[in-house]
Amino acid sequence: MDNELNHADVSGHPTYASAVSQLKDGLNKLNNAVNVGVAADGSTTTSLTAGVTQLRDGLVKLNNAVNVGVDEQGHQTTSLASAVTQLYDGTQQLHANSAKLRDGAGQLNAAAPTLASGVKQLYDAPSSLKLTPANCAMVPTN
Repeated sequence: MDNELNHADVSGHPTYASAVSQLKDGLNKLNNAVNVGVAADGSTTTSLTAGVTQLRDGLVKLNNAVNVGVDEQGHQTTSLASAVTQLYDGTQQLHANSAKLRDGAGQLNAAAPTLASGVKQLYDAPSSLKLTPANCAMVPTN
C-alpha cells in the first residue's frame, strides 16, 4: 500500500489539496499583513517594523513619565519627611507637657466645688448685690 503522504502531487487527493491551499492562503495573508506599509520615501515598511517602532516610542514615553513621576515623588517625599518630623516634634512636646496638663486639670477639678459654692452664694445674695440693669448702668468718667 502506498503512503499517501509521499506523493508530491496532491491534486488527486482533495483533502490534502484543500489543506495545502489553506496553508498557502494563510501564509499569503501573513506575508501581506507583515508587508503593508509604504514609507514617505516610497520604501516598503512592514507592519512588524511599524509595530516595533510604536512599541519603542511607547516605552520611551513610559520611561519619561516614570522618570517625571519619580522626580515628583522625590520632592513629595522630602515634604512628607518634613511633615513627619514636625508631627514627631509636636508629639514629643505634647508628651513632655502632658504632666502639666494633667496637673492643671486636677487643680480645676479640685476647685470646682468652691466655684460651684461661690456661684450659689451669688445667686442667693440679697437683691442689692444682684446685677440688674439699674445697678450695672455705666457712669461716664472724666
